[in-house]
Amino acid sequence: NFEQREEVATVEHYVDRRDLFSRIVIPLRVTYRRQEIRKKIEELKGKYGVPEWVIARDPLMAVQYYRIIGNNITYIPPAIIAYDYENKNKKKLRNTIIARILMKYEQYYQEYCFRRFDKVIVFSNNVKAQIMRRIRSSRDNVIVIYPGCNVDKAYIDAYQYNLLTVRLLFVGRIVEDKNLWMLVKAIQLIKQSNVV
Repeated sequence: NFEQREEVATVEHYVDRRDLFSRIVIPLRVTYRRQEIRKKIEELKGKYGVPEWVIARDPLMAVQYYRIIGNNITYIPPAIIAYDYENKNKKKLRNTIIARILMKYEQYYQEYCFRRFDKVIVFSNNVKAQIMRRIRSSRDNVIVIYPGCNVDKAYIDAYQYNLLTVRLLFVGRIVEDKNLWMLVKAIQLIKQSNVV
C-alpha cells in the first residue's frame, strides 16, 4: 500500500504467504516480487510524479527505484546481510535451502546498492567497516549518522539523575548478531560499584 503524508509517499510490499508455489520456486518468487514492486512504483509515479528523493530500507525496492528514476536514492540497510544465515527452523531442510538462496538474492541487491548509490547511511563505524570489507571499495559513499534522541533538561530533572552513577543500557534485538554474550562478559569484568 502507499499513502501520502505531507508530501511524503510511503511504499510497502509484502510477499503473499498464501501463494505456496511462488514461495517455494525461488526464481518465480523473486521475479514476482520484483514485478509487484515495479508496478507499485509506476503507480506511485503516475499518481504523484517522479520523487525528488527516495529513502529505501529494502534493497530490492531500492534497486527497482534506481532502475526507474536513476539517482537521488539513499539506502539505509536494516542489517548487513551476512554470508551465513541463522535459520530459526533448521530441522526443515527445504526451509533452510530456500532461506539461503533468498538470502543470496538479497545480498546481491544489497551489494548493488553499496556499489552504485551515492548515499548509503549506517548507524556505526563498525557497520561502515563491514560494508567496505564486503565490497572492497574505496568509494566514500557510506555515511555514518549515529542514532540519537532529543532529551531536554525537563526530562533529566524529572528523573533526578545521580551523575555519580553510571547506567549501562542495551537497546536492540535479542539475536546472535548483536553479540550480547560479549556485553555480558564485559559487564562481569566491571569492578566499580557505581555502575548499574
